[in-house]
This record gives sequence, structure tokens and C-alpha cells, in this order.
Amino acid sequence: MIGDVTVKVGDVIRAGDPFTTVIRNGELTARIEVPAQLRNRVRLGQLVSLEDPVSSQPVARGVVASIDPSVNVGNQVLLVKATTNNRDGNLRNGLRLRSRLVLDSITQPSVPVGAVIQSSGQSYVWRVGTLQDLERDPAQAPLERLRRLPPTSRFALQTRVQLGPLQDGRYPVLNGLSARAQVINSNLLSLRHGLPVQLALASR
Repeated sequence: MIGDVTVKVGDVIRAGDPFTTVIRNGELTARIEVPAQLRNRVRLGQLVSLEDPVSSQPVARGVVASIDPSVNVGNQVLLVKATTNNRDGNLRNGLRLRSRLVLDSITQPSVPVGAVIQSSGQSYVWRVGTLQDLERDPAQAPLERLRRLPPTSRFALQTRVQLGPLQDGRYPVLNGLSARAQVINSNLLSLRHGLPVQLALASR
């Protein structure tokens, strides 16, 4: 792509004088300033998410391609450069975006904010369990009556959990819930421990 031409008809130019620029937008380099205190956690190949500064929606992804060997003395930041594929032409050279550098990543279960109940300084969720799960923690549930229900019955189980900081409307679960657990996120006030529940099919 040819940039702005800086000469006009009648101008005299010499060999080697620049008068325009050729811009290749197919692959772009994002310049990211990382606080100096995080310098030892930055690695080549780490993922970078480029986001719209207004909506915070991701617009492109890239990877760290180079890390400056020194920290800027004035503002104490480390310059990191990430390359991103721009074959669809969505980005332009010089565009200012918000960047998110993924220093570390782990896989852990999470629950929507609406599924969490706070009580006496503790966090709880209602998970779906079997009769065997309920028998391990019956509390005040009427087990004799519940044992007469069909063996496929499912029950609401109040479960204490340890949560991380809220992220995009969900809490990461640090302890108390397995990755395969099903949680209830509606009609929470009508639930009690051991109440039979029916699973609703997710709408498409």
C-alpha cells in the first residue's frame, strides 16, 4: 500500500530523496510498554491480545517477537514488540489499541457471578449432585424420603467455594468445585440443600 506522496508537480527531487512510503499491513508489529517490575516474567512467544480501546473487544492476537534488552530510564518501562497477522486488513499502521500481554495462564473452573451466594463472609454455589453426593453431606435433608425417588434424581447441594477475582462476569474457582460440576444460576433463593431439581436443556 502506497502512503501519502509528499511532493507535488514541479518539485525538483534528487536520487535517493524520499517522497512516499510503502506500507505493508499484512503483518504488523505492536509496540507494548510493560512495567519494569514485570520484566522477568516476559518471554518470547507469549500471547498478546489487541483490543478496541472503547469496547474492549479483541480485534487481533499476536505473539511476543522481541524484548528490548534495557528499560527506559525515564518512564521505567520495557519495550516489547509483538507480531500479528493482519491479512484481513482490519488494522492499520499507526492505530492505537489496548494490549493485553498474557504472562501466565492456567485452566481452572469458573462460575458466573449470578451463581454465587455470599453468607457470613463465605462464598457458596448450588451445584447439582446425585443421591450419593447428598449422602456424603446430608445436612438436614430428609434422606429416607429422598431415597424413594428414582435413581436418576438430581439434587441441589450447597457447596462452599474459594473464589478468585472477578473476570469478565465470572469468578475463577480456586477450591471446592470440580471442573465437571454443574452449578445452578437461577431461582437461588428458592433452593435448599437436598431439594430435587430437574436439569433444563440449554437453548441454542
